[in-house]
Amino acid sequence: MRCRSPILRCVCTVLSCISLVAFCPQESLAQQSPAQPAQPPILLDAILTAGHGGAPVAGLTQDDFELFDNGSPVSISSFADASTGSARPLLVWLIVQCPEEFSAVNWASYGSGFLKDKIPSLSPAVQKMHPQDTVGVAHWCDNATLGVDLLPTADRAAPISSLQSVLSAPMARISDEPGIDALISMMKRVHEVSRRVAPGSRPVLVFFYGDHSGMYRDDADALLKSLLGDSAIVYCVNNGAVAFRDTPVTNQIAQQYVIHFFSNKTGGEVLSSWHGEYGEALEQIVNELHGRYQFGLAPKDMDGAIHTFDVKLTREAREKFKHVDVRFASSFVAASQAAATPEAKRDAAIYAAIRDPNPMTQIPFDASGKIVSPGQPAQFRLYVAPAALSWNPQPNGDRLTNFDLIEAAISAQNAVLSSKASQIQATQTKAEQAAPHPGAVLVNISFPIPQSASRVRFVILDPTSGHIGTWDVPVAQIAGSPPAAPAP
Repeated sequence: MRCRSPILRCVCTVLSCISLVAFCPQESLAQQSPAQPAQPPILLDAILTAGHGGAPVAGLTQDDFELFDNGSPVSISSFADASTGSARPLLVWLIVQCPEEFSAVNWASYGSGFLKDKIPSLSPAVQKMHPQDTVGVAHWCDNATLGVDLLPTADRAAPISSLQSVLSAPMARISDEPGIDALISMMKRVHEVSRRVAPGSRPVLVFFYGDHSGMYRDDADALLKSLLGDSAIVYCVNNGAVAFRDTPVTNQIAQQYVIHFFSNKTGGEVLSSWHGEYGEALEQIVNELHGRYQFGLAPKDMDGAIHTFDVKLTREAREKFKHVDVRFASSFVAASQAAATPEAKRDAAIYAAIRDPNPMTQIPFDASGKIVSPGQPAQFRLYVAPAALSWNPQPNGDRLTNFDLIEAAISAQNAVLSSKASQIQATQTKAEQAAPHPGAVLVNISFPIPQSASRVRFVILDPTSGHIGTWDVPVAQIAGSPPAAPAP
């Protein structure tokens, strides 16, 4: 066996070391009549507080609100009060910029460094979330790397552990290369994972970030449309080093302070905590979200375009509830709900394979590893049976295979603590194909293991055949153990 790289013979190339595949079922749409397909209502939120930063305003009913679509009144097809648990559950993403050195600005204030020693203070707010809410973790860096570090989970300890792992990593060496491409790619990945992992949840992106950022106008508008299409809400928490901008100045070329911009457009908020009370800031966000009001509306035209949206209190409600701040997304995308895709079905199979404690053997392989030192990523080596993979013939007689490799750290309670996915590509020469016993496909990979992990589950998916194989490596077994030699 050999890889395409002339340097790394016998070791397969990891094409995307930090990319993540979304792993979860997407609900299939109910069977609808072809003549009159029913469209579910678009669900939008409004957050009402007693003055800026005040407590959520409770006790309102559907009759207290008026909705407008492109300036015209529109009826409310459904109404829910999140404080009663009737609104959609939340999928909260905790997002940070990775540790950086040689940056033109101070990462501690303009990036996410201010949170590094304050991560445990977030735990009470995470614990306060409703049981049906889930939390994920993602990051990006100015050296163009990024990652979804924790799939959305109901485990309340996992997000804290994942953030500590991200912000305690070695500082990335960067130069003048902008990280905006990584930020864009990370937000697209979070968008995709949200749709596939929890299509029935309200995505909420909480950036712990100084927001020393800028983005080309086209990129900012495209990302905003994705956020509006998912009815996502964006928040930002910083330490006050970057001035608060309620409505960041825009122009035709670029958008500065892009997280401020997204927060303003999606009904979120930017909170500056001068005294390091980031846990309290997150708790305020959770309280607001748990007190929000959810409206269902059916636009006349499901044209995929951006519609101007407005929500107002009725005159009677304004007289009853005084000094109320109302925040909501000023626009929404009137788009039809997409049917489940083959990719979503594939991801559902992967997610099930991660969670199922029983082995899957359609693709036979084994794995061994070594934890070199505490706090450092573990080093693993996998041996995959070539006959179980799908191969594509090449003009020179060689053949090529591509498959997905997923690593997941699992707790003793079977909770997914962290995960990573990679695309593996390998070739087999014409001579190797003719050998009586072709060698295994070898994959060397590193994977950080949280302290509370009990085992690491590896999942291999052949996208052509749909076959899946799994292998578990107990964490206690690999401490100080070198990778095993390949079988003769």
